Amino acid sequence: MIKFFRHIRKSLLLQNKTGKYFKYAIGEIILVVIGILIALQVNNWNENRLQIQKTRVLTKALLNDFEDNEKILKQKLKYTNGLVSRLIRFLEISDKPELNISRDSIKHYATAAFLSNDLKLQLDTYNQALNTGDLNNLNNQKLSIYFNDFQRSLNFYQVHTAISGKEFYQGSIYELRKQIGNLDILDDYRDYSNRVQFTSHKMSYKELVNFIGKKEVFAIFHNQLTIQYNFKEALGQMIIVNDSITQQLHKKLND
Repeated sequence: MIKFFRHIRKSLLLQNKTGKYFKYAIGEIILVVIGILIALQVNNWNENRLQIQKTRVLTKALLNDFEDNEKILKQKLKYTNGLVSRLIRFLEISDKPELNISRDSIKHYATAAFLSNDLKLQLDTYNQALNTGDLNNLNNQKLSIYFNDFQRSLNFYQVHTAISGKEFYQGSIYELRKQIGNLDILDDYRDYSNRVQFTSHKMSYKELVNFIGKKEVFAIFHNQLTIQYNFKEALGQMIIVNDSITQQLHKKLND
């Protein structure tokens, strides 16, 4: 009987000891889990902080670029308006050969058809963020819409830049050069520098007036006017959208 009670007592002691170990093990596991959760939370907080910093740096860089683009676009629009005015005046002269316009004035207005109108904007930050996917981190639906609108107008402008270049080297301007022989007759070299001038195929004033009065010449310059109008339209749209972009970027920085 004594041995029986000793056995029971021993069993109880073992069970009690095992229970203590079990509770201790559970406590250790809970502490480890809590430690892991805290570490994850700290890591997430740190990543979020770094992402917020990165997004803020990107927002500032985009804002600087698009504020610069506003100046570039407005200057380019002013330049384009000048070309439009000159081409309109040339077409008025072409349409009314009786107007007594000097040879130099004719060349000045005609030159607008031969000047390049390419557009160079500050878009390195935008393009890099677009390619890396960082643009999505701005998490601004309005900005995404405005960026798409801006890119659409820019693509329209670039397409017509390519058309304008093709017209000069392969299209209607090239055909005009073949007709006239020497583009110097219509091109005012005061707008250029370091170019050799040629004296071949010169025209008298009367021959020049008769030449620019031809319907095919009128059509060529009218086509150039249409291209400049398209440039003007694209620039106007980009200026509007650019303003919306800068407003949203300012708002994001102040949030």
